[in-house]
Amino acid sequence: MKKTCNLLLFLALAMILCLPAFATDEGFDAGLVISAVENDSFTVAVPESNNTILAQMKPTLSIVCPNGWDAATVTFGGETIDSAFSGNQVTFTAEVGGTYTISKAEPVHGEQPATYTVNFDANGGIGTMNDVTVTEGEKLTLPECGFTAPEGKEFDRWAYGNPGEEIPVTGNITVKAIWKVKETTPAGQTPLSPLTPDVTIPNTPVLPEPKTPFDDVLDDAPYVDAVAWAVKNGITTGTGATTFSPDLTVTRAMAVTFLWRAMGEPKAVNRVNPFADVKETNYFYEAVLWAVEQGVTKGTSATTFSPELTCTNAHMLTFLYRTLGCPDATGAEPWYADAMNWAVAKKIAPAATDTNANCPRSSVVQFMYLALGK
Repeated sequence: MKKTCNLLLFLALAMILCLPAFATDEGFDAGLVISAVENDSFTVAVPESNNTILAQMKPTLSIVCPNGWDAATVTFGGETIDSAFSGNQVTFTAEVGGTYTISKAEPVHGEQPATYTVNFDANGGIGTMNDVTVTEGEKLTLPECGFTAPEGKEFDRWAYGNPGEEIPVTGNITVKAIWKVKETTPAGQTPLSPLTPDVTIPNTPVLPEPKTPFDDVLDDAPYVDAVAWAVKNGITTGTGATTFSPDLTVTRAMAVTFLWRAMGEPKAVNRVNPFADVKETNYFYEAVLWAVEQGVTKGTSATTFSPELTCTNAHMLTFLYRTLGCPDATGAEPWYADAMNWAVAKKIAPAATDTNANCPRSSVVQFMYLALGK
């Protein structure tokens, strides 16, 4: 039989009090033994009872804690039990004959947003720049370059864009400085004056058009053809007019959207969206419905998809492998083993690929290009 009754017990420090614990309709009256406060904790002992009915009671105790306590925990038998703290009182359900320890605790203010570290790579330059901490959901404004340029060069841009531009940050990243050859006039020579309209230069070479419009994707980059293919086919665009951000880690939302676009943006038959963190207004809404319906990926729980969670190489290769129907599946372990074996055999990913490393945008389009574009 469970009887609930509330107590207001005022504590005296450095002495033991014996006060009535509760008074029930059955006329039961007992004394709680409360110890002095020591090291921010004290005990409350509920006396035994010879009355069979009273001994089965589980009273709810409301204990007044010392001034200055903002939260408290209650332990019984070495384990923390459920309790509630309001005002300066802690409330919990006790058992007759039990002894409970009440300790001062720090108040809980809810889950804090994640933070990411951005560090800067001189890429051959000289000097250091302080790391920047970015809170989840915020963007980084690229700073001015604080490095000294290598000899004969000058700062051109960051790998993620130009100083002053904002970029999304979804994980810890390294931002490299990009240098260009410094234009100088040799000693003893006079700078050339602007050409007059009647001056022509014969046999002027015509420079080839760059393969992509992005300053941070050089024509000799191993993934340049993959970027050009992805942009041409509408799979992805740059993070800016002249930046692709090849080192930026992809999120789950980005990954399924790239694959969905590559497959022709099919519309899912099942229109039920079980995820509270996927809204119809999100750019990845249709891609998520398709990916779940096709078994490309599932949610991180029954009601969450975690669209901003970053993807590793293992995740991305597995999504791609499932998109293509899991060819040559053997059921090998761990969960990404079949996908990795397939990718290596098809020369989509090298055997030395770090499956636990975050997957950047450059690797995503390269994997997809080698699997779908060639």
